[in-house]
Amino acid sequence: MKKEIFRMINVITNSPDAANLDDMNLYIHLGEIIGLIPINGIGIEVFLNMFTDTLPIKFGKIYINNKPLNNRQPSKQQLNKIYILNQQRKLVESLSVLENIYVLNSLPFRGIIHKEPLLRQYAWLMEDLDFHVSPDARCERLSEYERCAVEILKAITQGAKLIILYGMSDIMGAGDLARFKDFLTAVSRKNYSFLYICDRCEESVSFCDRIIYMKDGKDIQSFDRHELSSPRHLKFSYSLQSADPLVKPDHMVPSLRIRHLPTEVCEEFCFDINQGECLVLYDETKDLHREFMDTIRNNHGNLKNLFCILEAHSPSFRGLENSVGTQIAVIGENPLSTMLFYNMSYIDNLCIRMESKLKRIRIPKAVKESIRAEYHAVIGDDIYADSLLGLSADSLYNLIYYRVALINPKAVFIIQPFYNTDIYTKKHIRGLIRMLQEKKISVIILSADLQDSSAIANRCLILENGRIRPES
Repeated sequence: MKKEIFRMINVITNSPDAANLDDMNLYIHLGEIIGLIPINGIGIEVFLNMFTDTLPIKFGKIYINNKPLNNRQPSKQQLNKIYILNQQRKLVESLSVLENIYVLNSLPFRGIIHKEPLLRQYAWLMEDLDFHVSPDARCERLSEYERCAVEILKAITQGAKLIILYGMSDIMGAGDLARFKDFLTAVSRKNYSFLYICDRCEESVSFCDRIIYMKDGKDIQSFDRHELSSPRHLKFSYSLQSADPLVKPDHMVPSLRIRHLPTEVCEEFCFDINQGECLVLYDETKDLHREFMDTIRNNHGNLKNLFCILEAHSPSFRGLENSVGTQIAVIGENPLSTMLFYNMSYIDNLCIRMESKLKRIRIPKAVKESIRAEYHAVIGDDIYADSLLGLSADSLYNLIYYRVALINPKAVFIIQPFYNTDIYTKKHIRGLIRMLQEKKISVIILSADLQDSSAIANRCLILENGRIRPES
């Protein structure tokens, strides 16, 4: 009989700051890898905070190693058995792998720490893991996959038996993620358990022992490994996918030509995109994303060396010095944190960059009222909000994408549009991208996740070894 290390029974939380759990049930056995898919994201923040901020439970029970967790004052010793690995880095970059795993942890070392015993422990820890990283390697030089693997090894040495993984596909590209899954499978054979939280079943179905779907703060469906290929699971997972047709671009009207961007990642970076087309630039390493944003910032006054606006097959460089925000728009990664002013009104946020479009210092009140009346039909009453505080994520994404539509640029670059979003939010963002395409705006998506982006793309270019792979 398998040993149970974690169980959550009918848990209801009462957090005033986030959406709560509502009758959530979950159990995990020793050595299991469980996939948890929050369909609409409700309750997942509170679920994770329960193990870091020791949030009180309104109703229900939690057991760790068959011992009940005190709802009013959780035991620190019990919580140490659970480790959370997410986008937040917990390794010291300037120290070695060995120092991060054994020195900077909770083990009660006293006096001088000798390296030889630690090297023997490291060799024992690496047995059967197929993970080849020197213990003397500096963490700042590791890949994202190697960083996450080292952090798991650190958690094991601290005594963790259950490791919760959240947002791994946002950290790693497809290749690193595949190697990381193999690493998790090997570690689970040593009787360590994992709860793998992601937003789609394709990411977890290949290596998880069981998949649990969560919606509105409660578990709604559970499938064992042998059921993952059954018609019941296939029908359920298919119901969550978007079946909207692609928007067909106008191949007779070219919109934008990307010239030779001065990046270290890509030696030859040049392509055309048609009006209303959605083009995905797939870069597994995400290096192109960072360099592109740096290029935009550093060349704001000399953009004609980077882009060429195409008008009826004739290049035009007029006004390109100020083209970012008017003829070329950019939506950065995690825009809810970087592109909004939460203390400003909805309409003022929506009209940002309109000064450049209208070539005026201030936008007249009559213009704002006209915009408000025009967009009320698609945005709703949120357009009258005096601030963005308390608005839903869908409403905030509406604001960002309709701001671009209001400017009506030739093209928009979107960096990782599906970063850290749930299944329903992904569908909503895809609808907003289609809205831009229907307005004849060309969309260029820079992505490290081909699965999500391919559902909306008319064309995909893959970056390999510093060059764009020729289209087949």
